[in-house]
Amino acid sequence: MVGNNHTLKIFFLMTAILAVSILSDASIITKDIAFAEESDITLNNNIKLEKSKNIFSLNNEVINNIVLSVSELTLYQKCAQMVMPAVYRGALNPASKDYQKIIELVKDYGVGGIVLFQGNSTDQKNLIWRLQSLSKIPLLVSGDYENGLGMRIDDGVSFPHSMAVGATYNADYAYQVGNATAIEGRKIGINFNLAPVADVNDNPLNPIINIRAYSQDKKVVSSFVNAFVRGSDDGKMLTSIKHFPGHGNTIVDSHDDLPRISGSKEYLIQNELYPFIQSIDKGIKALMIGHLEVPSLDNSSRIPATLSYPIVTQLLKEELGFEGLIITDAIDMRAITRYYSQEEAAVKAVLAGNDIILSPLKPKEVIDAIYSAVNEGIINEARINESVKKILSAKYWLGLLDGNSVNGNPEFEKQKNLAQKIADESITLLKNDDNILPLKLSEYSSIANIIVTDGVGGLITEYFGDMLKKRINDLTSSKITRRSKKRDYQNVKSTALKSDLIIISSFIRVNAQQGPVDISSQQQELISGFIKSGKKVILISFNNPYLISEFPDVQTYINTYSNTVFSQEAALKALLGEIEFKGKLPVSIPGTNFIIGDGIIFDLTLNN
Repeated sequence: MVGNNHTLKIFFLMTAILAVSILSDASIITKDIAFAEESDITLNNNIKLEKSKNIFSLNNEVINNIVLSVSELTLYQKCAQMVMPAVYRGALNPASKDYQKIIELVKDYGVGGIVLFQGNSTDQKNLIWRLQSLSKIPLLVSGDYENGLGMRIDDGVSFPHSMAVGATYNADYAYQVGNATAIEGRKIGINFNLAPVADVNDNPLNPIINIRAYSQDKKVVSSFVNAFVRGSDDGKMLTSIKHFPGHGNTIVDSHDDLPRISGSKEYLIQNELYPFIQSIDKGIKALMIGHLEVPSLDNSSRIPATLSYPIVTQLLKEELGFEGLIITDAIDMRAITRYYSQEEAAVKAVLAGNDIILSPLKPKEVIDAIYSAVNEGIINEARINESVKKILSAKYWLGLLDGNSVNGNPEFEKQKNLAQKIADESITLLKNDDNILPLKLSEYSSIANIIVTDGVGGLITEYFGDMLKKRINDLTSSKITRRSKKRDYQNVKSTALKSDLIIISSFIRVNAQQGPVDISSQQQELISGFIKSGKKVILISFNNPYLISEFPDVQTYINTYSNTVFSQEAALKALLGEIEFKGKLPVSIPGTNFIIGDGIIFDLTLNN
């Protein structure tokens, strides 16, 4: 258990540091709307990078005091600082066992931070305030907010997904999303965004990245990632680009098993690693390691990058010169749990060079395992000290030691205009063979809307249909999921074929442990039947941009790259000619002639 006298001593010492030191704003960089100039990368262990010294912008006095502070902590306290357990919805209820468990982990064990998942902003804010008041050293409070706080907070705003932002080809939008998320998140008490995704989505069959990536173009990804990070920095929120050394070129979901990344080291440096290298060169403060087996970087069998010394220390820290925080992906994922115990994984992760162990299933046991490994001589205490120094430096940069970890009420309404603007400029029209668009409703006596879904997404899949009903008088709407029966398919088919126009809204999306991002064979047969029927058909993909490869003969096809309400609103406006189609493909579509950068853009004034 943690010794409270030592913890209080470190807390008061570091608070005193704040009183005599001025937090530097030198790290704040003016946003850059245009794509940044990216330097070429030299191969064969001679990578041209400037090592980022003092990335947390600390003066010498603060650095010396942090070194002293580390020496004041007990070994157990230092090990606990390296662990960040998950906090789910159940822990938001003060009467629950989960609540008591997280209180104990913070108060008695001294974990260094937490990872928030579901809940509303008020409940999360109250819990954060309670935990920070109990923690002797301020906590890193993190979560996955790749497309805004709404990804994890019920009443937060979900911006269009990263690929939708990429489809605008305007990196300033990435800056604004990062900045808005940081500003509103800090009001709740969140200070660490486990984003953005820096993976290059160069495999259309990838079951977990897909629209979470900005593009398949490494330079587009790099520019948008760096813009997001700058925006977050300006809002004083820590970010962690992910998933090093690149999760884009795989067909396995690391939530389910251990993916294998192929390609020589030279190839990876020029492609998958490119955005990470550019971000390191620009001084990013934190980076997440993915659970990825990469034989060209470490030929050990079934060793994920998270547990690999050659990848984390030799490549990332020594060769690429990264000096910021290194965080594992969640070690409760099956890529880890299928092959390692939580204790073994944690020890191996520390030996590999990671600073923070994310989301262990057994936090107490993980702390104990790291502590025992040091006492047994398996881990050198200097390795622990190195990590804790970086953790405390990050907390200092965030300003956590001044006691203002929770400082306001979020104003989510301000974010909605930005979200809608991004959505409006991302909608991409790839086919309009019979000039069906923009729709002239007077030409159709009846219209059918068919929602195709995998069953994931809940009520949000109903939103587009509800909006259509408000605008179209004679509209029939139905839904087909992977659980639909033969009778359901027959009813949908017979009803739709009586209509003059069929709008098919696909909400098949990427989701952890759901397998391929693909429609079922029955759904495919239904859609193909409509296309062959001679009826006018509009196919809208609200998630997977590659859907048209399965239906190349469809007359009209639209990508939105996101299922948020803002993307659905934008799709409706574009259908009706209220806004122009401005988006361009961030990826190429296999099996078709559509390549990155494609998109039909027409002047609506010609239709007036």
